[in-house]
Amino acid sequence: MNDAEIVRRVRIGDTAAYSHLVEHYGNAIYGLAYHRLQNAEDARDVAQEAFIQAYRHLDQLREPAKFGSWLRQIAVNECRMWQRQQHPTESLEAAPPSVEQDAQVEAKVATQQMLGCLSEESRLTLTLFYLHRYSLQEIAAFLEVPVTTIKSRLRNARAQLKREMYDMIEDTLKPEPLPHEFAAVVMTLLDGSTIGALAFSPDGQTLVSGGSDKTVKFWNAQTGELQRTLPGHGRPIDAVAIAPNGKIVASGSRDRTVKLWDVQKGELIATLDNQGRADSLAFAPNSQLLATVSARREEEDEAVSFHSKVLLWQVESGELLHELEALLWRTPTEKAASVPNAHIEHGELGRMFYSVAFSPNGHILATSNSLESPDGMGAEVKLWDAESWQLLNTITVSDFWIKTVAFAPDGATLAAACMQSEAKGPTQRISAGEVRFWNIQTGELQRTVTEAAMTGVYGVTFSPDGKTLAIGRSKGDGEPILTNDVRLWDIETGKLLQTLPEDHKFNSAVAFSPDGKILARGGAAQVINLLRIR
Repeated sequence: MNDAEIVRRVRIGDTAAYSHLVEHYGNAIYGLAYHRLQNAEDARDVAQEAFIQAYRHLDQLREPAKFGSWLRQIAVNECRMWQRQQHPTESLEAAPPSVEQDAQVEAKVATQQMLGCLSEESRLTLTLFYLHRYSLQEIAAFLEVPVTTIKSRLRNARAQLKREMYDMIEDTLKPEPLPHEFAAVVMTLLDGSTIGALAFSPDGQTLVSGGSDKTVKFWNAQTGELQRTLPGHGRPIDAVAIAPNGKIVASGSRDRTVKLWDVQKGELIATLDNQGRADSLAFAPNSQLLATVSARREEEDEAVSFHSKVLLWQVESGELLHELEALLWRTPTEKAASVPNAHIEHGELGRMFYSVAFSPNGHILATSNSLESPDGMGAEVKLWDAESWQLLNTITVSDFWIKTVAFAPDGATLAAACMQSEAKGPTQRISAGEVRFWNIQTGELQRTVTEAAMTGVYGVTFSPDGKTLAIGRSKGDGEPILTNDVRLWDIETGKLLQTLPEDHKFNSAVAFSPDGKILARGGAAQVINLLRIR
């Protein structure tokens, strides 16, 4: 099928046909975005957003046969918007660079200076030519110019560049490849924006959500009616939390900020520089302290670095009070290409924070982080004194990484959503999942809930009375997710109480209402299910 035929099919309702366009143009749009942004992670996000915007405005395309050039202009506009939205951040301290690293930096600077002498068209042509070995014909079709023009641009560029530096030029133009599952991710998001986080107000009347549409939404928890939408973030929202006093909502985003909102007025109170994407948030029970996970990924020379730490904020003033230990690993660029959060083997010990949770009395802060070494993958749960910030205990888990941690209402037990990944072609896929329970005082493992069909545990939450645990999970066999459901387990006996209706959309968030009578779940397609609990 040609582009015009695919566009026609999509317009009459065959959404799945759009995946052919994503697969065909994915690398070209990614290459264009990388050319402008010089950052692989940002380029992937921009490419994803460009495809989503093209799909949503497909009815505005006058000449379906020119989808490629139309998509290219959308991608250019997305790059411009992205650059305007970026916030400067301070770099974490790192070890002094070695002599070899210094040489790499100097070579990269020299390469960029040489590329600067080329025209915009020539630089883009070189990027597409070396990024994924696009043919001359493919580049010509994408840029809507004759093949002879592409040949001329490459010939002129070679003439301008010093021959002895040409290999360096080629290496510089090779960022990480586009993830294998890029098209599948885009198609999932086309179902609608994904709900990344949910939280009930203390009185149970309001449900707050955040997701990939970059807004915070307030819903009537009894009727499901949308009450308020708060824009302001520049990238998807992965975490929301409501202060126990019910006055403030915190939202954490991939734009490296955490925003504090006045619940009653619906107004922005403060924007906190989180120094990295905010994957998890937690208010202390007194509503005066906020803990956030900060994680960011940076490309440095021949490697990718992952910086992570937990930040503690004074809510009223927005002052950063304390930073828990900063974690860092570096891994070769080609190995980190398409693996979520870099779940890969590498030569150095590596750790990344994932989640935070305060104990009900506010005395303890729990954090989870991945723990990887040449010997394999694992995770740590660390318990910190919430006053002195001294480390109280460390629980180590082998062969799993921990997505989420949650305290039981009595504060005596901590539950963790554990997942395992395995290599599947060029990428990693979730292959197993379970929930583990530990005694807070002793660190002793009390129970493990697992099933052969459970391939991903994306959320765990205790009922307010502490008797039931809700697990948002995916089922499958290591392939793309087949179905999703939420299961309720009896904490005391470990028996399955109820399986809530399956949903073919991804479950990424679950939350109990304060009275325990309603369970909210959210995922893809901007759908939130409010489920009545028996």
